[in-house]
Amino acid sequence: SNLNLYLIFFIIFVIKFCLSDANSVCNITKFTEWKNKKYTGSLAKDSTFWRYQTQSFFQLNNGLAIQIAVSTCQQYFYNLYIFKAGKMGPIDIQTSYKQMCSEVCLESDNLHQLAMNYTSCSCLELSTQENDDTFNQIGDFCLENTARMLCNIVGYCGVWNCRIDDFMCPRYEFNKKLIPYKGFGSCARSSSLKNYQMNFLNMIIILLIVIISLIITQ
Repeated sequence: SNLNLYLIFFIIFVIKFCLSDANSVCNITKFTEWKNKKYTGSLAKDSTFWRYQTQSFFQLNNGLAIQIAVSTCQQYFYNLYIFKAGKMGPIDIQTSYKQMCSEVCLESDNLHQLAMNYTSCSCLELSTQENDDTFNQIGDFCLENTARMLCNIVGYCGVWNCRIDDFMCPRYEFNKKLIPYKGFGSCARSSSLKNYQMNFLNMIIILLIVIISLIITQ
């Protein structure tokens, strides 16, 4: 019927709109805007993450939060390398799992994703560029992924074929790894599993495809 035809055209329009939005052009100036916004994430009220909870004039913004999260997560891995490997032998994967599933490391990855979503930029585009005075290495923002830090600092490297600009690819590969006595690397036992739920856009597209199939078969 005409109604079904109009509905199909409407669904196709929605899919195209979603895809065009997902592939929007990187706006690097919005990165500064995002960093200056007040941080309201899962660790905003955690005094061990931000000690100035009672000092209103010390506002924790996203830029500072992502720096703290990265440096803290990195320190976790350095501690593993220095103390455990130095005193008790090889680092076991269970201990690495504990750090990978810590709130601060999960939030570090989450903040990177939020920055990329807000700016529509890849991690490579948000990295320090070669013409910048502070440039140190290509893709420094990308290398702050927790799985890459685990690999570079501790030495537990997954077998992945991830492009440097695919920020979450190494972490997703770790999430699929079965850790003895712990479960999968997705940290399903952690309260922060919500950070790794299926992308909402993909869910919408799948749902619309199912609706179209049902209409066509009628």
